[in-house]
Amino acid sequence: MRDEFPEDVKRSVAARAGFRCSNLSCRAPTSGPQTSPEKSLNVGVAAHITAASPGGPRYNPAISSLERRGAENAIWLCQTCGKLVDNDPAQYTEATLRGWKADAEARAGFEVGKPAGLDLKGAGGEVIRLPVGARVQLRPTIPRGAEQDLYDVGRVGPNFIELFKESNQQTVEIPASGVGIVHRNAQRFIIVLQGRMQWVTPKQRWEFFPEGVPDGDDYYLGLWKPAAMNEPRVLELQALRNTAYCWTRADRIARFLGQGWHVIYDADGRYFRVPDRDADLIFMSQHP
Repeated sequence: MRDEFPEDVKRSVAARAGFRCSNLSCRAPTSGPQTSPEKSLNVGVAAHITAASPGGPRYNPAISSLERRGAENAIWLCQTCGKLVDNDPAQYTEATLRGWKADAEARAGFEVGKPAGLDLKGAGGEVIRLPVGARVQLRPTIPRGAEQDLYDVGRVGPNFIELFKESNQQTVEIPASGVGIVHRNAQRFIIVLQGRMQWVTPKQRWEFFPEGVPDGDDYYLGLWKPAAMNEPRVLELQALRNTAYCWTRADRIARFLGQGWHVIYDADGRYFRVPDRDADLIFMSQHP
């Protein structure tokens, strides 16, 4: 016998996800109007995270029947994604679905009461609507290796866009004057900034800077400023970290980054560089 969800659980799970698919790469709306003004349609399903009966995908014999049909065991998905996760439970594990559920509810909570979108200029001069909740990539982002990071559009206004970064639960505000060209593909929007998004080490957050970054490999790590190994600001940053730090030759940066080290960026979005005879030295730390 299957442990099906009661109607009140289905309604609650759908509302907590904002009536959108909880799959991070989908987020399709699941409700809308029918032709009749008195009716609506629904293409969403309350899917079981662990199966409703033995032999089903991700079945967990350790939980009770009551838990199996409770809201904690339900995730709201569109019908396509609901079928997808049950057809391949090896890829779409219980941990994966619980992560989707938590992220979807966090985004839905963040979007409540926010404006619907903002009109921006596309690469061909067309108007592109950037909706609240859209997935966004930013370019340029410093360090440049972070340009694959994804943000969600949280709030929009006549003079700003506020983006939400899931990985650190922080928001980043970009002035409307800092938005250049917008590209759109099937998965996300790509915003080419009139400036740059920069990691600021002392503040431990991303910030927008109107100053752009020149092209070329020399600027992969962003803009730098001359420094001395014993100058007060460098010594202050060293004291903030209970971890290893070092001055690294510029031609060895790639190896150190691959080993988990991080370039230290100051509050102005620049990193410290000491001229040396063979290769300049760059200040790095094992702390992000």
